[in-house]
Amino acid sequence: MADTVRYLLEEMLPELEELEAKGFFTKAELKQIVQKRTDFEYQLKRRAALKRDFLRYIDFECKLEDLRRLRKKAKGIKGKQGLGEIGIVRRVHFIFERATRKFKADLSLWMAWIEYCKRSKSTKQLSKVLTKALHRHSHVPALWIEAASWEFEATGNVAAARALMQRGLRHCPHDEGLWAEYVRLELLYVARLRARRAVLGLPNPDASEDFVLTLALKPKRRRDGTTIPAVLASSAVPEADPGQQGPGEPGAVDVAGVEGASPADAAVRSVLTGGVARVAMKGAVAALPASLTLRRRLLAVLAVFNFPGIERLRAWVFDGLATDFPANEESWDLRARQHWPGSPASDTSGLPLSADSLGTAEVDMEGHEACCGVYELAVTT
Repeated sequence: MADTVRYLLEEMLPELEELEAKGFFTKAELKQIVQKRTDFEYQLKRRAALKRDFLRYIDFECKLEDLRRLRKKAKGIKGKQGLGEIGIVRRVHFIFERATRKFKADLSLWMAWIEYCKRSKSTKQLSKVLTKALHRHSHVPALWIEAASWEFEATGNVAAARALMQRGLRHCPHDEGLWAEYVRLELLYVARLRARRAVLGLPNPDASEDFVLTLALKPKRRRDGTTIPAVLASSAVPEADPGQQGPGEPGAVDVAGVEGASPADAAVRSVLTGGVARVAMKGAVAALPASLTLRRRLLAVLAVFNFPGIERLRAWVFDGLATDFPANEESWDLRARQHWPGSPASDTSGLPLSADSLGTAEVDMEGHEACCGVYELAVTT
């Protein structure tokens, strides 16, 4: 044990020498740092090392890095980053790696490591950590969402983000939050595409054009006899060229209702008005047909977006509520709220209609009457 600790301390020498040379720490302070690290290393080498020993060591190194940054700013230290400036961050990652190796099943450690990677802007390390975490905890939806969010927002890799969400749904097919986030991903992608086309001066289609996108996907069966929803059984996505596939083939795009347009152009129009998101929503409902909470989550996701086609998706959800939950009180409440004046059709607060909304200056009497009509129908049915 002593030899291992001595070896780890000897590896610190170049880092410590540079920290002293650049004026981050004095020689006396470096001696204290070495002593603290020695104590922590001996604690970690105990036969029964505890999780809190690793966390205390990490906390010490994080505070040390914060102090180094403050002194760099106060003293105006400039120049190319060397081993001394990146050494502390590397050490924190090394401690996290040892901690997760010893406590593999502790999800909180993995999540803390992921957060530190984002905080320290360790992008390459974050990709490695997410891969290891998903390999160990493949049935944790939060990790799949985190990984997909990273790929979409940080790296801009939409295909990788979609693939991660679909893999996550194969592992967690009955998780409502994961389905909702998958729909959100597809809608965010549509919003990004529409914004990009606007910058390039390309026209964006509106919802007045009646077209439908259907992906010719067949459900697959697992070895245990269960069925994988069609939307997960293939990675067919809008980037595919519809003209390269024949009708009926997996991933083929069938577009109807677009007069005078080529299949490729019609497919693009459908995608830009939420066609793929609707396929994802259908997959979610097929996986969880009896979940009213899922419909509520979908409405909450749709409430954030306002591009053409969103109203059609909302209407599809409300039609499903009427068909699948005809005698459910919460279903009737949601269907009534879509008509309430001044409120979005996707009001999912679950709270009574507020007194403030009742006293608005301009009252949409038509919407008010429609809302009351739904409630009256619910009572009399």
